[in-house]
Amino acid sequence: METLNAGGRLNVGQELMSKNGLYRLVMQGDGNLVLYQGVTSLQSAVWATNTWGLQSLYRPVRADMQSDGNFVLYSAYNIPAWASGTHMYPGSRITLQDDRNLVIYDQNNTPRWASNTVDPYYKPPTTLPIRRSTGLVNVAWGKSMSTDATLYRDGRLIATTYTKNDNWWAGLRGRILIVAVDTAGRAIWVSPDFQCTTRCAVPDMSCASYGTDLFSDSFPEAFGRYASYMDIYQAEIPSFSDLRQRTIDGIKALKDIVDVAADLKKAITDLFG
Repeated sequence: METLNAGGRLNVGQELMSKNGLYRLVMQGDGNLVLYQGVTSLQSAVWATNTWGLQSLYRPVRADMQSDGNFVLYSAYNIPAWASGTHMYPGSRITLQDDRNLVIYDQNNTPRWASNTVDPYYKPPTTLPIRRSTGLVNVAWGKSMSTDATLYRDGRLIATTYTKNDNWWAGLRGRILIVAVDTAGRAIWVSPDFQCTTRCAVPDMSCASYGTDLFSDSFPEAFGRYASYMDIYQAEIPSFSDLRQRTIDGIKALKDIVDVAADLKKAITDLFG
């Protein structure tokens, strides 16, 4: 859970976790209440009450979100060791947000206290799809391609590729590969290696020299939620298989990165192994 409502308590070993799985607020056995970034052995502390190392009489063993609005750390002898000082706002709650900030809100949803630990790189989620267009690009002599792609947040990719062959001697066999990138510039998803319809040379009457192909793919919703941008690769080559595999290898390595959300790591494991 990410919120402790009025009357709620964190005992030693209990924690709050942000919805995106990136941050934890832990009531530790040493008496310290610590906000951590990351959920692996590589986690780092970004905020703490600094109440560790106290004698047992004063060492906190619980954190109470009191009904009077005060968030207080108490020892086993009910001695307060730290407090937010928000006792004048009854019914308040404390929430660990996806932006890394720990905030106390009153009953009117007005913030009354915060740890002031907002991640400067945080971007709030959006429901708008990501759209990208390459424009018409020359991929060989007399051969051009243009791709328009839309990445929806619910797990769908739709792409249309226009191929145009003005070459008089050879056909155009285009391919495209689409990579979703997160806010940190890391590849988090890669499309199949899409093959376009062959476009014949101008004098060849066996097939059209111009045309459009429609491609689609479905993927776990987490990729759509954390994607920020799309890279589109298009070329006249036998295959994008090598580039795709190298991209997948990089994506799989994200499972060991601290600031990658837990649900995205699970989606990577489910899709790529």
